[in-house]
Amino acid sequence: MIDESKNLSYNVSQSEGKGYFNRFISYFGYKKFVVDCLDRNKYDKIIISTVAIAVLLYPYLKKYYKNKYLFDIRDYSLILKFTKFILKKLIDNSTATVISSEGFKRWLPKSSKYYIAHNFPFELTNGVVKFRSGALSLKKHKKSLVITTIGALRDFEANKLLIDTFKNSDEFLINFIGTGHAYYPLKEYVRNKGIPNVLFYGYYLKKDEADLLKNTDFINNFTNFDKNSRTLMTNRFYLSVVLGIPMIVRADTFQGKLCEMYKLGCVLSSHIEIKAQLKKYISSWSQDEYANGCSNFLEIVEDDTRKLDVLLRDFVLNN
Repeated sequence: MIDESKNLSYNVSQSEGKGYFNRFISYFGYKKFVVDCLDRNKYDKIIISTVAIAVLLYPYLKKYYKNKYLFDIRDYSLILKFTKFILKKLIDNSTATVISSEGFKRWLPKSSKYYIAHNFPFELTNGVVKFRSGALSLKKHKKSLVITTIGALRDFEANKLLIDTFKNSDEFLINFIGTGHAYYPLKEYVRNKGIPNVLFYGYYLKKDEADLLKNTDFINNFTNFDKNSRTLMTNRFYLSVVLGIPMIVRADTFQGKLCEMYKLGCVLSSHIEIKAQLKKYISSWSQDEYANGCSNFLEIVEDDTRKLDVLLRDFVLNN
């Protein structure tokens, strides 16, 4: 409900508590709004973000914008259970399809049109893919190690598991910075259980992320285990690498695979005692190995970003 007078805005507030079906129905109003805007303005090319609205717009896109749109996929959508055949056509008819995680290829149809758009925090590095100076230090000498979850708080069960693992421990302090639909349930759970070593900080400004994490030893990236969580790439993943703060991720996920491959943090199995796994990782941590892993991963990010930049320039500037 922010006033965006210079943009074409569709302001509708829809609670996640109303359920997926009711929220999906509200997309039909948005579809009508979008089609009206496109008809009025006659754009040469467009970019479509998210699966649900792209599926609803498919007949219109096929008729008026075939090979004249970029399709941007940020998450798995439940709508694909019923419309997988449309997804293939949307990709085939796009100029290119941009995905935020290569892990999505596990559930996407095969195509040569995919480009990766990494959730890299360019604002922290002056627009360049690199480390921030002063990074790369796992502070083993501290009495209490700090594990921080920063950003949108969504995965209640995963975060509850970590809280239960480290609750009432003098060795670990758990921070939650940010809001989301899991924020109040997690805060209420901690309050009811009387857990002293778990703290909540609520809303924060993006520009303050680095300062808020300066005393953090691990960035928590431990997610739920649904299809989207198993294949996505979070903002926290990149934040961890850029700031040189090892992450905690879940095994048998795409992020877990990358973390293990590039030695970027501790990959936790939920079937083994988590605290013991983390302590084992800390005792064997090598700063050189970690730094090399970060550098190698960022080379991939830089290469993918260069390819995406060429695509976007070509899409915008050429007929």
